[in-house]
Amino acid sequence: MLHGFERQLSAYEAAEDTDLSVYLVIYNGFGDSKLQRLRERVEEAKTAGKRTPEVIVVDATQKPSGSRLRDIQSHASLGG
Repeated sequence: MLHGFERQLSAYEAAEDTDLSVYLVIYNGFGDSKLQRLRERVEEAKTAGKRTPEVIVVDATQKPSGSRLRDIQSHASLGG
């Protein structure tokens, strides 16, 4: 995750001749420490006045579906 942010992204920016970029992270529930280090590096870069890409983190962890969650809550409220 950090290697992509610190090394690969700048190579893609140079190849595409752009100063604007987005770094997309698909978070699957694993790698909490890596995600935290990425967030720290982004803040360090901003504090140092460096240009930073927009970082978007998509939470792709499994969650119960909305319809299934309603069924569970209804069952619990009925004393079941």
